Amino acid sequence: LPGVFLERKGLTATVHYRGAEPAIAAALREAIALAMAGHPTLRVRQAILAWEILPRTGWSKGSAVRLLAGTMRITGLQIVCAGDDRTDEDMFAIRPDAVSIRVGQTRATRARYSASSPAELLRFLELLAPGSRFRSPQAPEILGQRV
Repeated sequence: LPGVFLERKGLTATVHYRGAEPAIAAALREAIALAMAGHPTLRVRQAILAWEILPRTGWSKGSAVRLLAGTMRITGLQIVCAGDDRTDEDMFAIRPDAVSIRVGQTRATRARYSASSPAELLRFLELLAPGSRFRSPQAPEILGQRV
């Protein structure tokens, strides 16, 4: 459909409708609901101009952070996570000691910091890159405002 694309993510998929006309987005939502009715092990979650199709489990982005941090034996200050969607909030909440960054308009969030745009986040991440001359525990202070 015009303005719609499917992002395959292995066990999940996201249907993006950023470029779709409102009528197409509404019809697509109905089609997704009908298709999902036959699959009780799957669920649909609203994201920013997208629908995520996920297994019906207790897993979330926060669960993934917990698993990776435990497997890799990393501490909170070594964890950097960023996101621009309400679906990222469970990731921010799971490790309050991590460097968590809400990207975009700051509203109620569990993130510790905010970046006004993806470009601002990129500038921050470049400072953390291996080989960077600026590798400091104070790096989060360059982000816009503290949330």
